[in-house]
Amino acid sequence: MESKRPNPELWKPVEWIGGSRKIVRSFPKDVRRRIGQALVYAQAGGKHLDAKRMKGNLRGAHELSVSSTGDAFRVVYVADFGNIVYVIHAFTKKSTVGSKTPKRHIETIERRMKFARDRYEKAREN
Repeated sequence: MESKRPNPELWKPVEWIGGSRKIVRSFPKDVRRRIGQALVYAQAGGKHLDAKRMKGNLRGAHELSVSSTGDAFRVVYVADFGNIVYVIHAFTKKSTVGSKTPKRHIETIERRMKFARDRYEKAREN
């Protein structure tokens, strides 16, 4: 039995918030490729195996961490707000101690997640 590929015309569009697109474009090619794969899964309504759901106030957001050249490159996206995948933050975590997301990044994610939620709710009202 042949498996069908999802129709790209049915995929959710990606909307980049803040400087996330510019930051991802600065990542190494192998990292960008992996992030692209995860976003395609999200666009098609799925979840990449390496994407982890965030907890607490950030429930609904997914974080993908890709290691390359001794650094951890991270991207955070939300696919639960309607028919759009919002890429809300991207950053490089250089610390080799612990995997916890630094507080300043958590604050940025919270702020941008609120922005994406507000945008989604406003679009739903119209």
